[in-house]
Amino acid sequence: MRRARLGTYGTYPYELDKGESRTQVEVQDFRDFKHAVTGAPLIKLQHPEAETLWGSKHDAAGVECKNCHMPKAQNAQGQTYTSHWQTSPRNYLDQTCLTCHPNWTREEAEYQIDAIQNYTRGKMRKAECWLEKLIDTYQAAKDAGAPESALQEARKQQDTAHVLWEWWTAENSDGFHNPEAARESLAQSIDASTRGIALLEQALSEKRGGPSAWEIAFRAEHGRAPTAQDIADREWADDFQRENGQSPTPADWEQHYFKNR
Repeated sequence: MRRARLGTYGTYPYELDKGESRTQVEVQDFRDFKHAVTGAPLIKLQHPEAETLWGSKHDAAGVECKNCHMPKAQNAQGQTYTSHWQTSPRNYLDQTCLTCHPNWTREEAEYQIDAIQNYTRGKMRKAECWLEKLIDTYQAAKDAGAPESALQEARKQQDTAHVLWEWWTAENSDGFHNPEAARESLAQSIDASTRGIALLEQALSEKRGGPSAWEIAFRAEHGRAPTAQDIADREWADDFQRENGQSPTPADWEQHYFKNR
């Protein structure tokens, strides 16, 4: 059984039963274009309606594309036929949503569609806002002479943030095909953008000769300057995040302290 795998490079987003899991990008090291400002190699997803549906509640329930977009209808003579309009199911709710949800009214079905799509659109706009800030911060850091190592890491974060946002702007349901995956993917996109912004702002601060953003925050929280061990812990956390795509959990920290104290 396939299941959604809308990860960082999820251009081939499913896993096979036997556990095989790889993506076209990972196999071919492929990107579609370079960003005009940062030069980051990026993906352009192509209408991934089917892929985003995979692993959703509708997919798990056995709902197929045709059930929502090519339902059975009747003509004026009462003959049943398959509609080839292939439009939104909101245009024939009686033959689509209300077939599986008979306790809903038409108004309730419309509400469900609108609620999901409006929420996802809002998350897309928020992800776009943070991507824009990441790009602007990159340009400022580059102009200030930030080291290439920081710029390179920022481009990686842009790649991650871009593709996790791209899934939902490239498909046409505004998240309705898979609301849970849309919410998770867009949240991860925002996280990647903010990570990129933070490291660029730190590089800018260090370039100007002042304390890093992390050191300023540490002093504000602890009322003292960071020790060598504090700095080592922070570097470990940064390495952990780069390798695992997420911050260390309390259990990860406990294991780290056990090994290094």
